[in-house]
Amino acid sequence: MYAYGFRNFLENIEEMGIKLPTIMKYYWLSMWMVVTPIVLCFVLIMNFVQYSPAYSPSYTQENYYFPTGIQFLGWIMALVAVFFILIGVAFQIYNRKKNGKPTDFKSMISPNEKWGSALVVNAVKKPMGLDNQTYVKDEFSYNKYSADTTY
Repeated sequence: MYAYGFRNFLENIEEMGIKLPTIMKYYWLSMWMVVTPIVLCFVLIMNFVQYSPAYSPSYTQENYYFPTGIQFLGWIMALVAVFFILIGVAFQIYNRKKNGKPTDFKSMISPNEKWGSALVVNAVKKPMGLDNQTYVKDEFSYNKYSADTTY
């Protein structure tokens, strides 16, 4: 939300034909911009503060602590998603440089001119879809928006 912008996101929701009441807009805005980042930061900080090696409880007095290699494998499994995101970012930067496109942060997160809805009424963005909803073949016309049922 910080990069793309909540106003852009709410406009996209309205372009899809979804009308949100004002109270719901403020609710989602507070969730996206305040509550979720605070909770995620809290969880991340507490994960490091309260870290202890993984163990399995046993029926004896001592818990079984997994070997260091297994602990390392657990961290690798947890971080692999972050590595894939970083690899995707590096790949996009490489492709944009190769194609002569700008690689600054603003350009990377901004939609290009092809992005947008296929609505003809959208004057800012060029329509990518067809504006004719009628299929005509052999004197038969099918229009999914008409109430005429005569064939």
